[in-house]
Amino acid sequence: HTQSRGAFQSVSTLSFSENIVTLGSTEAANPLPITLVKFYGKVINDIGYLYWTTASEKDNDRFEIFHSADGVEFGRIGVVDGSGNSVLPINYTYEDKGLRTGVNYYKLRQVDNDGKSSYSEVIVLNFSDDNILSLEVYPNPI
Repeated sequence: HTQSRGAFQSVSTLSFSENIVTLGSTEAANPLPITLVKFYGKVINDIGYLYWTTASEKDNDRFEIFHSADGVEFGRIGVVDGSGNSVLPINYTYEDKGLRTGVNYYKLRQVDNDGKSSYSEVIVLNFSDDNILSLEVYPNPI
């Protein structure tokens, strides 16, 4: 794992669904903001559904959802409010109605109440036009 300026970037081939990953600082003076236990997605029709679960939260303001078509250049596509403080598991969902054909990369940015932030690892959703029901009218021309 590489860390710089509070950012988290994983080079592991394991996903959040296989590991518990804590986003935040390892310093005692700066408590960890969240413990993320799952981050995954699935395609239903032409919508990308992203799901994540936190085991605990401290001063968690929000999650920002980022999308990329190439896995390099990411743009923010949405925001989901955090729960502030919690010691219980909390489930979150985000719908990407702008799903693109092909590979879609996603990552989360967790933002504290004081503006500090950290990133999740990247997940991938594949979408093809085969997932959508097509309608053809015969004879053509009508």
